[in-house]
Parts: sequence; C-alpha cells; structure tokens
Amino acid sequence: MIVRDYKHNEIKVGTKVIYGSSENVAEVTEITDPDIYSHDDEYGVEKVDGYMVEISIRFDDGSTDKLRAPWVVDERAFHEPYDAPEIFEENGDLEVIA
Repeated sequence: MIVRDYKHNEIKVGTKVIYGSSENVAEVTEITDPDIYSHDDEYGVEKVDGYMVEISIRFDDGSTDKLRAPWVVDERAFHEPYDAPEIFEENGDLEVIA
C-alpha cells in the first residue's frame, strides 16, 4: 500500500506535513488499513464515501486531526494478472515537507 500527497510524495508514519497552510506543520502518527467508509445522509440513508485509508496527524501544540485518502483507481487493477500496490492519495490538504 502506498499513501501519497497530491504531488505524489509518499506519506508514512513519522512524515512531517503541512496541513492547509505553511503555519500548520504536523506529523503523521497513524495510517489505518484500507476500509469502506460511509455516512448517513439527512434522511438516515447510508451513503458510501469510498475505499479509503484514514491519516491521523499531530500538531506541535499536541492537537490532532484525521483526514481520509481515497483509493486511486488504476485501470490495470481490473485486468489479470495485477499485483501492483494499492495507491491512496490525500486530495490536497496535506503536503509532505521535503
């Protein structure tokens, strides 16, 4: 499994990231195993959000946040044989600090 930012930089536990703006520096503390995430809409009907991982981050002041990174569908995944790793991409809130 590969988790990456929108610039395709790999994100791992311990990676330093910018969250939203350069003033918000955080460290990745956990990346969950992939799972199907969903929510209930305003009528109580379950809606599927997608196949994702959850990324937990901790800021220097000790506060935390969680973000989700969806699976990037690779067309080759639907053809046999295919054994490339699953790729999950956070959609722009996180940027790896180089």
